[in-house]
Amino acid sequence: MAYNFLTGRSQLVKEMRERIKKGIGIDVSQMPRVLFAPMYQGWEPKTHDIIYELDGRAIYADWEILKFLEDILASNHLSPAEEYARFLLNATESGIGCDNDTLTDSYLRVAKNLNADGLLFFQLFGCHSISNFYTMLREKVRRELEIPTTAITFNKIGENIVQMKPRLGAFMEMFK
Repeated sequence: MAYNFLTGRSQLVKEMRERIKKGIGIDVSQMPRVLFAPMYQGWEPKTHDIIYELDGRAIYADWEILKFLEDILASNHLSPAEEYARFLLNATESGIGCDNDTLTDSYLRVAKNLNADGLLFFQLFGCHSISNFYTMLREKVRRELEIPTTAITFNKIGENIVQMKPRLGAFMEMFK
């Protein structure tokens, strides 16, 4: 059987808690959780450091949002091609979707399940396939989850970090 992601993640959390008890690392469980989305289209890695410096923690959940961590069933009685097609269909219908409603609903589902305190959306100039639905996502998040959102727009990694810091600072002030 393939490696079970949830088991591995649980073991990692247990190991991290043991390290914190020994004074290695830092307990971030009381810090505001900021869902970073979407990373797959591009993102600014320095935002993670800035959020951490502002007493927040980043949650990266693209694969969960897009439904790409679901199991693909395998056995002697199943067709691998059919099961893979079923996996892709499920990801398309309830993960990444073929429309803005499905994709925004997927973000809402994961933000709710992970108890996100806020959502940070990355808008990459020139990538309009995903960036154009932020307004719809922001309204749904505000209406249904009542958590703050903000969008960070950038062209190239490392290009506008100085301009980004005040915006992230104002965003993180909402959690105090």
